[in-house]
Order: sequence, then structure tokens, then C-alpha cells
Amino acid sequence: MKKGFSSVFTVLILSSMIFLCLVYAESAASKGAESCAEELCLLTGRSLLSEYKTELYDRYGIFMVRSYDDELTKLAEFYLGTDLALSGSALRMSCFDIDVSTQMYPGLNIDMFLEQVEKLGTLQAAENLVSSDFLKDLIVSMSSKLDTEISFKDIEERLNDAGNLQLAADEVEGEEREQREQALKLKNRYKESTGEAKTSSAGRASISASVKKTLPSSLLGYRGRGLLVLSGGISDLSFRDLALGEYVLANCSNAVDRLNDTKLKLETEYILYGSSSDPLNQKLVKTSLTGLRFSLNLFSVLKEPSMISTMSSIAALFPLIPQPLTVAVLASIWAGIETKQDIITLYNGGIVPVLKKPGDFATNLRSFIDNGKILASKKTGSGYGSYADYLRILLAFVPEEEKAARLMDVMQLNLTLMDEASFSFRDYAYGLDLSAYFTRLHFASNPIDLLKGGGCVTQTHKYK
Repeated sequence: MKKGFSSVFTVLILSSMIFLCLVYAESAASKGAESCAEELCLLTGRSLLSEYKTELYDRYGIFMVRSYDDELTKLAEFYLGTDLALSGSALRMSCFDIDVSTQMYPGLNIDMFLEQVEKLGTLQAAENLVSSDFLKDLIVSMSSKLDTEISFKDIEERLNDAGNLQLAADEVEGEEREQREQALKLKNRYKESTGEAKTSSAGRASISASVKKTLPSSLLGYRGRGLLVLSGGISDLSFRDLALGEYVLANCSNAVDRLNDTKLKLETEYILYGSSSDPLNQKLVKTSLTGLRFSLNLFSVLKEPSMISTMSSIAALFPLIPQPLTVAVLASIWAGIETKQDIITLYNGGIVPVLKKPGDFATNLRSFIDNGKILASKKTGSGYGSYADYLRILLAFVPEEEKAARLMDVMQLNLTLMDEASFSFRDYAYGLDLSAYFTRLHFASNPIDLLKGGGCVTQTHKYK
């Protein structure tokens, strides 16, 4: 009797201990399975991101993956199945369902696009600071002139003033014939010596209407513009916007710095104005540069006492006309002549300081009136004031999202040209959501579902 009771008691104790051991083993296996499932999904997600568009990354440093969810799901099944088979059978895990979605990371999302561009543009700006003295030259060139403040708004309001540089020297009326003839002579010399700037030949490339409709800027509702005035770019200027500008200048072709294998030859000019043809974009940029340089030259002429003295001595030859009016006309003529020379210099790859000192002027009004001579334009130089630097200023007037959309246009056109096949941002994504459902076989039967036999892992994978 006692022996039977002891046997039963021993069996009960041992059974309880075995059960507890199984519970602990199952709990540990469940925790291990959870960690293993997380890591397997992490590896799978990174493997999917490795399927990025290599041509886009090689040329522009941008990561994107095709947004075909069915294809990505099949790839995920392959990667996860392979990793799961290699992870061993100790945990007795299996994956019975997996799903991949890219809907939350569409290729036309400008904010996600700019997340990558901002980092690349920041690196480019840092490289410029390290490899050149342009920031130092900019500060030096501007510090001597900043005792009178110039606001971006003042410059912006004058961007569309080009085309009005031939001022009314012939409207100067006087009663004496000699004064009339001298004014007409001055006007003729102005026309002959300045003429149209001998700019680099514009690219003749253009985008067809059918292709234009498929570009990101059209799909997002951004149209081309004829004016930068009141575009809102300056008011919303940010560090990310500046980084975007540096990225554009480093990766896109322009009238002075041409790149090979581009659909449009003047890509930066396209990002500014969005016209389908290179010649029109170059014309619009030239108009803006002319207006900008005219306003800055006029400021420099009226700021320098030596230049005012020169104009006052010339104004004395016209005693019947109020001296302030004559000085104003002469200042405008001088600024107009200088602006023509500035445009020639910029398109020839030279340097035109943003704010000039008297020694930076390529023209001398006294010499011009006497014999029509103009100093030769500077073709080379160092410092801030190249064609790219002025494009950098103009880019600041275009809203960030608009610039980004047109930059995507340029990328899409060039990728299509490289692959000889259609490439569209609509077919790509910046990340994906991965959901995987796992089950695990228990070491013992689980009749009352005391221990969990499966779970779901959901992860987000984005390019950073």
C-alpha cells in the first residue's frame, strides 16, 4: 500500500517537473523564434533593397527599387526561404505567408526624394568649401560693399528688367544742335560696341509633348515659368534648398559646363524655367542674368564717388539739362554697357564679381564717349562670380519642390537615354513594408493552446 502510494507520488512529481521543463523549453524556443524571425525579416528587407536601380545610383547616387509588389513578394519568399533553411531546424520554424508593399513610398514623393538629395548636396557643398576658396572670395568681394544693404527682394524685382538697357539717350532734348548730335553719337557708339553677347551656342535639344506628359513635373502639376519674380523661392529658402542647388550644379549640365550623354544640353537652365527647348531656357536665363547684373552694376556706379565725379563732369557738357537727370541717364548707360560685357564674360567662362569695385569694371565711360573703346572682357579669373555661381543665385528664386520635380525630369530623361528603354519614377519606390507570418512546431502536444505556435513580423525598410 505504502509502496503504491510512493510510486504514484513519484510519478506525479516527475510529470510535473517534466511538464515545467517543457514549458520553459517552449517559452525559450518561442523567444528565440521571435528574435530569429525579426532578424530573418531584417535580412530579407535589406536583400530586397539591394535590388536598387544601379544606373540611377551610379550616375546620381539615388537609391530606388522597382515598385512591383508581386515581384518583390516572390523575391522576399526566395530570400526568406533560403535564410530560413540555413538557420537550422532547432526552432522548427516555417513561414506560411509573406507580403511586400511599396504603396507608402512612391517614386513621385518629393520629400522622400529630397531626403537623399539633401545628403548628397551637403557633401558636395562641403567638398566645394574644402577644395576651393569661393566662400572666402565671396565674403571679401561683398564685405567692401555692404555698408549699404541690398535685399534679395530688391534684386528679385529687377530680374525682369532686361531688354530695357538701351536707354533714352536720343530722348535727351536740348535747344543746341551740338548737344543733340553728341547724344546721338553716344547712342550709336553704345549700339556698335555692345551688340548681342557672343554667348556659347545654345543646345538645340527639346522634349516632345508626348514625353513631357510622362515626366514627374507634369504628373505633379508643375508648369514651366517665364519669370522668377514672385516665385516664392527666396521666402522659403532653407538649408535643404541650398543643398539641392549644390546637387543640381554638380550633376546637371549647363551652358558653360556641358556634360555628355544628356537628353537636354542645358539641364540646369531647364530646372530653372521648365521649357521643353534648350534655346528658350537659355534665352530666359540670359534675360534674368541681364536684369540681375544691370541692377547690381547700376548700384555700383551710383555707389562709387569716383564714378559719380566722372559722370558729373560729363553732365557739365549739357548745361540746359538738369544735372541729376543727366547723371541718372549716364549711370544707366554705363551700367547697360557693363552688363553686356558681363554676359559675354560669364558665357566665356570668366568671373564677374557680384558687387564690383571700380577696378572690376570692363568699361570706362569717359573713354567710351571719347573714342568708343571698351576694355577687353576677362575670360579667366578666380573667386565667386562664375556662370555657375549666378545659376546658384537664380536657383534660390525657384521653390524647392519645383526644382526637385524638374531634377527628377532630367534624371528620368537621361536614364531612358542610357538604357534605351523607358524609365519612370512612377515604377520605383524609396522603401517597402514587409509582413511575414511564421509558425513553429512544439516539442510536445499543445491541446489547449497553452503556448503560442505562430506570429507576425512587420517591418519598414527605407533607403537612408
